Amino acid sequence: MKYISIIMPVYNTEKYLIAAVNSILSQSYYKFELIIIDDGSTDNSLEILRNINDHRIKVFSIKHQGIASSMNFGVLNAKYDIIARMDSDDFSHQDRLLNQISFLSKFDDSNNYVVSCNFFEIDENDKIIGQKKNPEIHFDIQEQLTRRCPIINGALMLHKRIIIENDGFDESYSLAEDWDFYLRIMNKVKFYNIQKPLYYVREHFGRSTKTGELNEMIHKALFKNLKREEKIGINNIKRAKLYFDIAHFCYYNSLFERAKLYFIISNQNEKSILNYRFLIILKYMKSLLKISRKYKLYRIYGLFKKKQRKYKLSS
Repeated sequence: MKYISIIMPVYNTEKYLIAAVNSILSQSYYKFELIIIDDGSTDNSLEILRNINDHRIKVFSIKHQGIASSMNFGVLNAKYDIIARMDSDDFSHQDRLLNQISFLSKFDDSNNYVVSCNFFEIDENDKIIGQKKNPEIHFDIQEQLTRRCPIINGALMLHKRIIIENDGFDESYSLAEDWDFYLRIMNKVKFYNIQKPLYYVREHFGRSTKTGELNEMIHKALFKNLKREEKIGINNIKRAKLYFDIAHFCYYNSLFERAKLYFIISNQNEKSILNYRFLIILKYMKSLLKISRKYKLYRIYGLFKKKQRKYKLSS
């Protein structure tokens, strides 16, 4: 089994830091180094880190430049070819690394895989307040990436080569650098989410206050991806989908003027966007019809499925 370089960026998370570090040190898979980058913390985070005595830990202190810069620094100082991510205010299940490395070991082309997992949401006192399930296979993950991020970044595992060959994490992003990275690599790799909750994401005040800034960074990443795809060359249906997905994101995050603009653009090719909307309706039709089973609507759903196959073949 291979060794792993785990990268943990830290910025002012003294309250949760010990729990995050201990969740890695107590992993059932023990072949790793833990690279911790203190990104110019102004609290006691760095002092806490320097008092942890474990030969597997390497602590670096750098000037505050943001999480993307810390990740790139960590990758450059990583000793091993497999990179894992760990956020300093979350914690991992003790079998997280074992599950992920076992999955990668099944494939000869494991250096093309990007692996994460499902997760629990916890509050400031470690109480579980929810459980989230992300899509499992590459196709479903890729399909959702242009409107939401179906990958939990803190539980990431991938080959170092993928990061280096795709220019690392964009340091112009103060947040959502992970989403931007996934959009850039989604046509070059294979995504997979292990369908076990192996990670705990902490919801706390420090995260919730950054919602506005986060939405701006996500909008930037989605729009850059759209322009990148247009430059490569895409058909009208895919263009309509990308504009429609950005409009969808903007609308549900109260960016109404932008949403209106993107909906208008997406409708400039009326046939394409109607086709795309029809496919979206089909995607959720089965669950809706389960609710309406007593009205015997499954016959209608069968007709929709035939139409769906026609659209998939034509697109």
